[in-house]
Amino acid sequence: MGKKKVILSLIILFLLICMKPFSQNIYTKKIEWACEVCIKKVVYSDTCQLKEVFEKNKYISNHYTKSMTIDENCLFCRFIPVGSGLPIWSIEIYKQVDDQWRLVAEGEVVRPYLITADYDSSRKTIVFSTIKVEYDSLTYKIKKMTKIENIGELSLSDL
Repeated sequence: MGKKKVILSLIILFLLICMKPFSQNIYTKKIEWACEVCIKKVVYSDTCQLKEVFEKNKYISNHYTKSMTIDENCLFCRFIPVGSGLPIWSIEIYKQVDDQWRLVAEGEVVRPYLITADYDSSRKTIVFSTIKVEYDSLTYKIKKMTKIENIGELSLSDL
């Protein structure tokens, strides 16, 4: 009986030691972008189809989008919370090529806050940041949005 308790204690100690570094570093990692070959081949015929597909996918709660036009390039970013437990965000970026929308980048990051994307014209990159949102307690409308940290970047040349 004593040996079983010692072995169980060692296993628990080992698991705690292994889990501690994982839990400390999980929120410090930047967005992990999928390699070009790994990106799904997704194409939408036009803007209406792109938006219609996302509207039909209401079962994906809390997903949101952001459109950008940069140097005559139209981009559509989609931020999707995935998984259960850890706050994992899936990021999809679509680019308009001749009236069609093509998925050109996919990424994933673990963060407890919402994510946004902004264009940095001096470096020609899209900068992804976490944002903390404060809501008005009476109207439930957004009262204040604060950028917290830069969690990744993507060069326009990569798209």
